Amino acid sequence: MNVDGWRDFYSEYVTGHEKLVDAYLRFIEILQAKGLPPIFEFQHLARLLDVEESLLAAVVRNSTEFYREFSIPKRSGGTRTISVPQPSLLHCQRWVNREILQNLEVSDRAFGFVSGRSVVNNAAEHLGRSFLLNLDILNFFPSINSNLVLNAFLGLGYPPSVSLVLTEICCVDEKLPQGAPTSPALSNYLCKNLDHELEAICNTLDLKYSRYADDMTFSGEIIESDAINKISFIIESFGFKLNKAKTRVSGPHSKKIVTGVSIGTGKMKLPRRTVRTIKSDAHFLKKFGPVEFSKRQTIPDPLAAERLLGRVSFWLQIDPENHIAQSIKADISHTLTTQ
Repeated sequence: MNVDGWRDFYSEYVTGHEKLVDAYLRFIEILQAKGLPPIFEFQHLARLLDVEESLLAAVVRNSTEFYREFSIPKRSGGTRTISVPQPSLLHCQRWVNREILQNLEVSDRAFGFVSGRSVVNNAAEHLGRSFLLNLDILNFFPSINSNLVLNAFLGLGYPPSVSLVLTEICCVDEKLPQGAPTSPALSNYLCKNLDHELEAICNTLDLKYSRYADDMTFSGEIIESDAINKISFIIESFGFKLNKAKTRVSGPHSKKIVTGVSIGTGKMKLPRRTVRTIKSDAHFLKKFGPVEFSKRQTIPDPLAAERLLGRVSFWLQIDPENHIAQSIKADISHTLTTQ
């Protein structure tokens, strides 16, 4: 309902409280100008979410009860802890993500979880540059605490009581969870100032900057150690820690990888090592089937074959005319539908 609709509603059902009505209408105008839904209080939010107030109150009391955790293997080794919200909380998070978070402005340097942008777009930003600097933020989502999230909702114009509930919907253990649909959009919004500061310093250093979630890339004709120090200082001043083991500087004759895409030749390709791994995995899957392929993983993964299909689809996103990738995709799809 637009502002005129709300004005008609108040004129019909509320009398004798003109100042209060004017305040409500100003509140509605401010939020709708930002493309956001007005939320007046706890009960109103419960109605918008279409959930019982008792459920929402339980989330506010202890959101940890609404999650289960499991680990998945990282490509670089080790495991990543995923916090999966229960269906009732997931329903709330999807509403918040769709109605609020997806309407927030983010930096044009953010390429992850943004409609119309991808890892391929991110890599393309750095084509033809002689030097490449890759930085990785350690524990990216958990590094963003609930105070930052609360202040974000307050800054959008929501009342403190509503902002607190929205924060509890989006956070667990006072931080953003890896696995909630709200975390990517919130991280991009909360990193907007970081992106702007990094872009500003890069303009003075004649560097190009882009970020895909926790993966930061800088490129130019030269990257001095002093430039790395300045960039690192800005990142850490925002409360993030860098994963020093993943800090890499690649020169003119080195391979250059940006979010899984090789750009060292001046064209975007899938790294040869990745291609070899996909071919080997696809051969095993075709020969032994999904069950044995799942058991072959470092941590048994019932969706291993589907994830392999996703890796091949990524290959085709980079190189759509690659006949080998097309053939492998067809084989995997056939295996999944017949076994």
